[in-house]
Amino acid sequence: MTEKDLGPLTALLAARAHAGGRDAVIECSPSHAASRRVAEKCGFIVSWTRDDLLVLRLAATATP
Repeated sequence: MTEKDLGPLTALLAARAHAGGRDAVIECSPSHAASRRVAEKCGFIVSWTRDDLLVLRLAATATP
């Protein structure tokens, strides 16, 4: 998938989580700059690393 394809899917994930009052989490490799960029454009914030992966989180109170 390209960055162009991931944008709408990530926005949908953010909207569904927000509508349900839940946090959303995405994990990606630090080398996947496009994945990180798309997630950050949708409001996700790098929260921590786990098993060499970046964990990006969108809090339920954030607006997607």
